[in-house]
Amino acid sequence: MKYSWILLLTIVALCLPGLWLDAQEIKTNETTQTPQLNLEEQQLQAFVESFVRRAARIEREGSLAEWSAYITGKKEDYDKKAEMTNQLDMLYADKDDYASLLRLRDSGKIHDADIKRQLIILLNEYGARQIKPELLKLLSEKDAEVQRVFNTYRGLIDGKEVIEGDIYDILITSKDRELRKKAWEAQKGAGKKVQPLLLELIKLRNEAAKSLGFDNYYVMAIQFDDQNVAELTAIFDKLYEATEAAFSKNKVQMDHILAQRYGIKESELRPWDYPNPFFQDTPGIFVAADLDKYFKGKNLEHITATFYESAGLPIKQVLAQSDLYPKAGKSEHAFCFNIDRGNDIRVLANLHDDEDSCATLLHELGHAVYDQYMDNKMNWLFRQPAHIFTTEASAMMFGRLTKNPGWLIHMVAVPKEEAEAMRAALQQSLALQQLVFCRWTEVMFHFEQELYKNPEQDLNKLWWDMVEKYQKLTRPENRNEPDWASKTHFATAPVYYHNYMLGELMASQVMHYLGCKIMGDSKNWAALDFVNKPETGKWLRDNIYSPGTKYRWSDLLLKATGESLNPQYFAEQFIEGAEKK
Repeated sequence: MKYSWILLLTIVALCLPGLWLDAQEIKTNETTQTPQLNLEEQQLQAFVESFVRRAARIEREGSLAEWSAYITGKKEDYDKKAEMTNQLDMLYADKDDYASLLRLRDSGKIHDADIKRQLIILLNEYGARQIKPELLKLLSEKDAEVQRVFNTYRGLIDGKEVIEGDIYDILITSKDRELRKKAWEAQKGAGKKVQPLLLELIKLRNEAAKSLGFDNYYVMAIQFDDQNVAELTAIFDKLYEATEAAFSKNKVQMDHILAQRYGIKESELRPWDYPNPFFQDTPGIFVAADLDKYFKGKNLEHITATFYESAGLPIKQVLAQSDLYPKAGKSEHAFCFNIDRGNDIRVLANLHDDEDSCATLLHELGHAVYDQYMDNKMNWLFRQPAHIFTTEASAMMFGRLTKNPGWLIHMVAVPKEEAEAMRAALQQSLALQQLVFCRWTEVMFHFEQELYKNPEQDLNKLWWDMVEKYQKLTRPENRNEPDWASKTHFATAPVYYHNYMLGELMASQVMHYLGCKIMGDSKNWAALDFVNKPETGKWLRDNIYSPGTKYRWSDLLLKATGESLNPQYFAEQFIEGAEKK
């Protein structure tokens, strides 16, 4: 996960043209730049310089407080983060400043491409905060409270406190179905604990959205994120149709394997019988080899630092600034933090010497290289990823590598003959992981829409209705608990999850371009491992990372790959291969 930005009012409006400017008005083109700024452009430039001096300080202090909160779990750190978030919100909420920006937009005299882009960014940020200050403050405080509950929650198994890693270990390795059920219920206990606070927060978000004229928070968030519900629904409907045959076929095979493992009938399988509490991943089901054994005793920091160096993306400074191992009070999740939109970039993780931890570290460092190799000479407003899902694409592209035979040979010293013997199983495992993840994102995408449309409905039933439809799991009998609320993203990154799937689509598209155009290998682009290929890192730095949010995401992809976001390459890499299985 890239960031745990507290309010989606902070998340969704970042750096992207949306509701406030017509798509034709906001299109930027370098050829429109003028050699000398006119009066209105000079006024806007002066405004930006003054704004950045204030905003950069507040954001940095808030980021440092958030980092400390996740490391220590202390309430005062969460309170400090909430205070700084509120200060930043108040800065963006200034109605006189917003009116001035609107006048400059409507003047028709902002022609310089960079200055026009900065105006777009500011209008989206300011527009999202034009609500009552007391409501903004309440949102910030409630959000911090919900995050604190999530990050300090520990489940119980037979009265003994367990960390999230213990729960995942049980679900991946144990054949004891009673223990598995207890572990699954321990994870879901977070939902029961946080649900009342989370529903309060959801209703506050809806109140904020309605005060700006939106039907609900979901609609507002999507529009400020330069997307719309109809377009996204079309994408996810297409993915649902494209994955239905392959997923159904492989789900039957998964169920057969698991039923044999537990000595039960397929019809007796329940959610805790799968190797992930949300069935969003499939570790250990199809892979013929135990990848963890190759990582046992290995230094993951050294492996990842060496790899990124070989790919032309040195990352040692980030690792030196990071906090990578479990400790009391620390958040059990993984994040990348860009503290100052400069060189203070850190990763929070909870590493163990196994394949999953290595994949997580590669993923988070995929966010970090995006941040590190942005052009720091650009205006502070531009020093963010082009879109939420473009940084996810970078992270996902590298996170996939622990199932790449070439990468395992070079970076983990897996014997070549063993890696080659595992090649088909590894490819199948990654394809199935993507299939399963597709279906999981369907649940998140559709449920969250309905959650904000009507938070008073029977959400527990709705959740399991969607789980059964999209994931084909059998709901537990006589269970009426807020299992949906145990997914942290509803609190910490609302209306965000669909961007993970868009990131997967972009990751495949970028890999296709790198393999075919940069490496000149159109047949094996999906097996690109990046090891000792600094030309790939250079292309990423120059074409994806360096521009930051200077260009709209669709323009960035068009400039970089010659086309906007295209699901074709994801289908070629994963879905079509799985259907042929």
